Amino acid sequence: MVKIIAEISGNHRGDINRAKELIFECAKNGADMVKLQAYTPDTITLKADTPDFKVNWRGRSVNLYDLYTEAHTPLRWMPELFDFARKNKINLFASVFDKSSVDILRDLDCPAYKIASFEITDTTLISYAARTLKPMFISTGMATLADIERAVNAVKSTQPNWTKFSNTQEIVLMHCISAYPAQPEHSYLLNIKELSSRFRCAIGLSDHTMNNTAAIAATALGAQYIEKHVTLDPNGHGPDDHFSITPEQLAALRKDLDDTANSLHYSFEDKPEEAGSRVFRRSLYFVKPVSAGETITAEHFRSVRPGYGLPPHLDWLVEGTKAKKDAQPNTPVTWEHIK
Repeated sequence: MVKIIAEISGNHRGDINRAKELIFECAKNGADMVKLQAYTPDTITLKADTPDFKVNWRGRSVNLYDLYTEAHTPLRWMPELFDFARKNKINLFASVFDKSSVDILRDLDCPAYKIASFEITDTTLISYAARTLKPMFISTGMATLADIERAVNAVKSTQPNWTKFSNTQEIVLMHCISAYPAQPEHSYLLNIKELSSRFRCAIGLSDHTMNNTAAIAATALGAQYIEKHVTLDPNGHGPDDHFSITPEQLAALRKDLDDTANSLHYSFEDKPEEAGSRVFRRSLYFVKPVSAGETITAEHFRSVRPGYGLPPHLDWLVEGTKAKKDAQPNTPVTWEHIK
């Protein structure tokens, strides 16, 4: 089954109890993993007020340092949140943004590391995180194929014995469109097939759209992970609330993805679940009595519903054959009648 990663980001709004509630609700409503972001304002940007450091966020002009001060998850929370997640039987991991965050998470036995889209070009960071030998999730928003290849190679370069067919560390490329929110028509989901073909690794979707369409389609295209931002209040004023889904929507996503995954089977054989519909299929039935040894003519049988006789495409084989046994009208033509 496809795994769901619930990103809570800064939707805790600076309250550790709200962070715990988010983790609990994500675990209860179908997430397989919950993700945090491990940075401080000082590790992700500079405290500057020049135009380069200004951004328009939700209709207001704010400098990056202030934005990340508002949005960050205090690193001192990490031990308590990891312990809480383990008690609630949900895997917790985080995006890393510098070496110090990798070190903190390593000490907490973090089960995986995420490289955000905006950090995919930081191959030094990627290599450092990869040395933990834990699974590496790498988002591809804004990335070219060359960017993605360098990131993948940065992981592989930490292991000299890596071969194309013998991986010692899982890499998951998370196809992503860095728009918040993103529109379904801008999802570029066929990138999933291309990434899978080129890099021969697990592929996921980091989805910022506001419904389940892209996630469902991505699952059908082979995505093994779906990431969604989750909030307790989509109308709140947290940094990511406006493009996040609620726990109830997370539960609906879980059902939709499970239904999608369960539908992805291949078979052209008889299917037990269709047995009740055979009554509506056409087959050959006798419409006139025929005696053993009598030549069966076109007037003796017809193609009708139900479907319990020989299929209509064998009418040429029935016509002109001497009947092997008696047959009455309204009974199916079977192999016993002609062989």
